[in-house]
Amino acid sequence: MRSGTDRESGDPVEDRQPGNSGRRNAKRIATLDIGTNSVRLLVADIDRSGRIVVSMRRGEVTRLGEGLERNGEISIAARDRTGAVVASFVEEARKWGASDIVVAGTGALRSAPNGANIAEHFSRLANLPVRILSGEEEAKLVFDAVSCPPWKQASRCIVLDIGGGSTEIISGSSGKIDDWNSVEIGCVRLTERTISHDPPLHEELGKARDEVARALRAVEVPEPGGHLHCVGGTVTTFASIDKKLTKHEPHKIEGVKMSRESVESIERELSALRLEERMKIPGLSPGRADIIIAGGVILSETLNHLKFKEFIVSTRGLRYGLLGTAGK
Repeated sequence: MRSGTDRESGDPVEDRQPGNSGRRNAKRIATLDIGTNSVRLLVADIDRSGRIVVSMRRGEVTRLGEGLERNGEISIAARDRTGAVVASFVEEARKWGASDIVVAGTGALRSAPNGANIAEHFSRLANLPVRILSGEEEAKLVFDAVSCPPWKQASRCIVLDIGGGSTEIISGSSGKIDDWNSVEIGCVRLTERTISHDPPLHEELGKARDEVARALRAVEVPEPGGHLHCVGGTVTTFASIDKKLTKHEPHKIEGVKMSRESVESIERELSALRLEERMKIPGLSPGRADIIIAGGVILSETLNHLKFKEFIVSTRGLRYGLLGTAGK
């Protein structure tokens, strides 16, 4: 057995080889998060004390929500490429000896008229149930993921999760939620709705900001104090660019603080570049380069709305929260 640290999350890692858990009194669980932009897999051991030891985690951009804003439903092409990854990840989870595998879908499956049919298709491919989470369920699970031990916050904790199809804002303390909001604004959805030029026109950026501002009107500004934790591919990409990372090294950004000023500076830089130029920026995955500007707009506008000048970066997300649902 090999011990160490997971290079994506900073979580402790043991037994990073396929097969059953080598840890006594631990249960190996796998979770799959089927998002609007990507599919993410986590395989981890959980012992009786609730300690999480990551065996492996990975993600792949499949763009399930591509064209959803324009066509009103998930396309066959998006269904097929996402389904192939779901089936592959489930097979991999079984090879890693997961005794329970939890599969859940979010924004695209939740909002598309054919979302339930697509989820049933994925279920047949994986031979597992695929659960479509409500906005409230997603918000609570993400909060659990960020605020669970050893990251549990005794003080007030606000969590912002920017996805491809929706954005969740959750607040609470001592692991208990006081308030939550799920708004139908995500980086894929906002890009398709407002941006059609490369680089985007000033008017398009203004329209994107207006869309986010309207969506946030129902979100109450929290009382001063506490910490803001931000989750999602947009957040980790901005942190990677800020740290000038030349490759994907999430362990170097987990838990670091980032200022609103830095976010706005990077957003301005990205908005002035064409797609082919953005794809060359260190820290920015080519698969995210076409939606990162919209993601930056959501991040900067939400920071302004919540009146936070800085936040804490988290590489943990929904798939960590899903660990606690295994067997339920």
